[in-house]
Amino acid sequence: MTAKNENSNPVDSSEKDHFYERQCAEPNARFDDALKSTYQHITSVLQSLCSPSTIPSMINLGSWELQFVANLSLDMLCDDLFKTITFGVSFV
Repeated sequence: MTAKNENSNPVDSSEKDHFYERQCAEPNARFDDALKSTYQHITSVLQSLCSPSTIPSMINLGSWELQFVANLSLDMLCDDLFKTITFGVSFV
């Protein structure tokens, strides 16, 4: 299937597909990186709190919750989430 561009030359639809892929590649990569960073941030906190050395001291759920919030670095998490949402909105 072909389409005509502004100069009336036929344009292969696969060329258009490649153009759109290139246009979306950078925003998609930024979103993927931001999402991966957010996921890794939360995962690392959970792994550190659930390690065998910390489990005995975390018997009380209240203390585990306090440790979780303290280790979560909310400023860093908010920055990661902001980037993820911002880059995700660029697709809409």
